[in-house]
Amino acid sequence: DEAEVLHLRRLGATKVQVGVQSMSDKVLAMNRRGHDVAQSRRALGLLRQAGFKIHAHWMANLHGATVDSDIADFAQMFSDPAICPDELKLYPCSLIPKTELMTYFESGAWRPYTRDELLHLLCEVMPQTPLYCRLSRVIRDIPSTDIHEGNQESNFREVAENALAERGI
Repeated sequence: DEAEVLHLRRLGATKVQVGVQSMSDKVLAMNRRGHDVAQSRRALGLLRQAGFKIHAHWMANLHGATVDSDIADFAQMFSDPAICPDELKLYPCSLIPKTELMTYFESGAWRPYTRDELLHLLCEVMPQTPLYCRLSRVIRDIPSTDIHEGNQESNFREVAENALAERGI
């Protein structure tokens, strides 16, 4: 809210990282993210009015998402003038033991993207990133020993960049 933005400005902050996570209210609700898209829009608007640089976090492969819906979701983040972050962290969801997501995995309601699906997703969305937006991170820095299932390659950004280069992109 306005008071928090003012408080951050008084502390001397110039950039704020915000967990947008998804542009789908349905996906946000299914994953209990604690906010909706309208709240992300409002928060980013207040931060922009106060001159903050916006560093958003976006998560692929959340419960309720598909590769195709994630590709569309990513594009929506940059076609919505209220979002359009200055910097972005791409965080495909990781399956960690003892989380609520593990129950969805065990019941068959959710699964991590395969390596090929994840590579396809990143090769689709990374080139969509506007030139003004810095991709500061692609893949979370979670130790592979903590990941139950799914991507365990910590250099997957490099894998995606190599695949894009091979395609002349």
